[in-house]
Amino acid sequence: MKKIEEYFELIYPDRRNKLIEFHNMYLHLFNVSRGSNINHQYWEGGYRDHLEQFLFIAEHLFKINFDFNFDSVFMVCYFHDIEKLWKYSTELNLSFDKDNYLKYQLPKHGIILTNEELSAIKYIHGENEDYGKVIMNSLGAFCHACDVLSARSFSHKKEVTFRYC
Repeated sequence: MKKIEEYFELIYPDRRNKLIEFHNMYLHLFNVSRGSNINHQYWEGGYRDHLEQFLFIAEHLFKINFDFNFDSVFMVCYFHDIEKLWKYSTELNLSFDKDNYLKYQLPKHGIILTNEELSAIKYIHGENEDYGKVIMNSLGAFCHACDVLSARSFSHKKEVTFRYC
């Protein structure tokens, strides 16, 4: 299974360098943050394991023809639970306004998410109170499926493998 850093090569060059700078700035948090308190990848470094599983699953499922690019899949994966870097790396339960962070703080790092990516992140855990309004876009649905597979089907593993028929 690839490391997060290996997936940077799949990102469009105009985004890649800023993303690498961001990643290196917070690498210490990526390496220690848990994926959750008790639900999935709850060990130290579990957040990183979850992202790597998500990307591995997405890379293999992406071989089907979709109407979005892998660059967007990566961005949604990478930022879908960004609050966990701070929430699960310390004993502090910091409040975090993810919408504000994605729209106003990330651009300070030179990272701009498209409206499609922002919507996918907003609904990646389901449509919840908006269910039935068909708001989740196809990028969000794809990423939601990959997230659920990692968090629920492989939550106890650090590695995911595929068998081919």
